[in-house]
Amino acid sequence: MHGRSVRPLVESSSASRDYAYGEWDLNPEHWGLDLKLRVVRTKRYKMTLEVNSGAGELYDLVNDPAETVNRFESDRVVRKELEEMLNDRPSDELKDPLTPSGVQMVGIPHCLHGSNSRGAEILREHGRIETLTD
Repeated sequence: MHGRSVRPLVESSSASRDYAYGEWDLNPEHWGLDLKLRVVRTKRYKMTLEVNSGAGELYDLVNDPAETVNRFESDRVVRKELEEMLNDRPSDELKDPLTPSGVQMVGIPHCLHGSNSRGAEILREHGRIETLTD
């Protein structure tokens, strides 16, 4: 298993980490949309990268906390630093998506519930869902 323990962060008020990483993949066979998002966040910046297309968003969270000015194309230096953080992460990508044992995947993931969800909006735009219920 890749990763580091977060125990020091919980047990110490002085411990910290340089950045946080997140990912979200849509299975094209299930959703009809092949979307692989990778996110890296530092104290100052947040960048989201769509792996397949190379499109992305980059925000300066200090000067633009509402994330209204996308600096992905204009701030190449910061973008390169954040991309290096993403690339430094060990690869643990699976060849086949996981399905919980004994559970059939039906409906939409919990994280997409709610009519204001951006994920739900993307799926609605591509005709993959019509309505959502909480």
